This record gives sequence, structure tokens and C-alpha cells, in this order.
Amino acid sequence: MARRFVFRLETVLRLRRQALEKCQRVVADRLRHIAEEQAVIATCQRRKAEQVAELRTVRSLGVLNVAAVCRHQEHMIHLEQTIVSAEQRIAEHEDHLRKEREELVQASVAVKAIERLKERRYARYLEEVRRAERLEQDELATQLYLRQRAEATRGERFAASSAMAVAER
Repeated sequence: MARRFVFRLETVLRLRRQALEKCQRVVADRLRHIAEEQAVIATCQRRKAEQVAELRTVRSLGVLNVAAVCRHQEHMIHLEQTIVSAEQRIAEHEDHLRKEREELVQASVAVKAIERLKERRYARYLEEVRRAERLEQDELATQLYLRQRAEATRGERFAASSAMAVAER
């Protein structure tokens, strides 16, 4: 029976796969942070549009309160500052994301290299198993041939000795 296939670098492959999965999680987290910041920007822009619409409504009614207009401007400035800071955080996240994606690509290449090596070694193992099976079958066929030949020779000798014994009588 053939021995079982054992890939000696299985532990290395497992560790590299774990590193790849970690890189994938880091990239996914970074993308989630970027999406959160984009949601903050969208919310602030929606609020700005609402504030502008509200101010237009108040103006159309002809009622203007100086304190309300000042609060409106302060709120608009706050929303704009929130948008700017969120855009800065997105830029930082994107810088980190670029580096993390490079690490992800490197981890992926490392895993694929070991997987290709494992595939080649498994193919070599299968070829060795096939070769061993062919040799075993050849050996069995040779033994069967020799046994049949020996039996045929023995049978011929027996027939010849029987024929001699009958001739002598």
C-alpha cells in the first residue's frame, strides 16, 4: 500500500493563509471606516441642504430673526468643518488602505507560491505512486509468467517421462 501524501510545508502554508486572512480583515475594516466617513459627509450635506431650505422658507415668510440667522450660520460652519475633517480622515484612511492593499497582495502571492509548490509536490507524489503500482504489476506479471512457464515445463517433463515409461513397457 502506498504511503500517504504529506506536505512538509503545511504549517507554513497555514500560517501564510492566516496572515492573508488578517490582511483581508484589515483592508475590510479600513473600507468600513471610509464608508462611515462618507456617510458622515452625506449626512452633513443633507443637513446643510435642509438648513438652506429652512432659511429660504423663513425669508419667504418675511420673518428674519438675527439670532436665528447667526445660529444658522454657526451651524453651517460647524457642518462644513465636520465635512472637511471627515474628508481629511478619508484621505488618511485611503493612504493607509493603499499600504494595506500592498501587504494584502504580498500575502496573497506568498500563499499562492506555497500552494503551487504543494500542487507540484502532490503531482510528483501521484506519479511516484503510479510508477510503484506499475512496477508492482510488472513484477506480478513476471512472476505469473515464470510460474506458468515452470508449470508448462514440468508438465512437458512429466509427459515425456510418462511417454518413456509407457515405451519401456
